[in-house]
Amino acid sequence: MADDTTDLDVATIVFTLLGGLAVFLYGIEKMTDGLKAVAGGGMQTVLAKLTTNRFTAALTGAIVTAVIQVCYMHGVCVW
Repeated sequence: MADDTTDLDVATIVFTLLGGLAVFLYGIEKMTDGLKAVAGGGMQTVLAKLTTNRFTAALTGAIVTAVIQVCYMHGVCVW
């Protein structure tokens, strides 16, 4: 009987993990669509210039992430 509950717990964990991953990937896709709609082709050029090496790529990623987080925290996102 104890083995059945352990299997159920593992199954629950696995399905929860896969469900969370699916929601995360869906959110990433929606964020990508929103950024493309807002920025257009100009953003691709700017990001290509800002990500020429690892340091600037990491810094750019951190700044963009911070801006997106602050935007959603304060509810001022336009997309």
